[in-house]
Amino acid sequence: KKYYFKNGNQLTSITYVPEPDQAYHVYAVEWFPDHFDFFADDNKYLTVTNEGTGHDAWRFDDPEYVILNVALCGWGGAVVDAHLPARMEVDYVRVYERKQ
Repeated sequence: KKYYFKNGNQLTSITYVPEPDQAYHVYAVEWFPDHFDFFADDNKYLTVTNEGTGHDAWRFDDPEYVILNVALCGWGGAVVDAHLPARMEVDYVRVYERKQ
């Protein structure tokens, strides 16, 4: 709730990925108990840290799922027929658990 996209206060960053539709790229998230690191092609572009202020700011102590999505219209926009058909090609998805 504290960083809810509909309120326009989500934590975010932008990174440039060259030719995202012409070549494979490696996207990664490293999940630690107190922060996340986000990568594109081995370049870290965002770290999100648990502020320790409660569940409204840090909801990641519960089980999570990996969802792959082809977003055609962003957050509530219209689908543009010229963008169809659309496809996502995924070479692999890996999930690792860090040994304690």
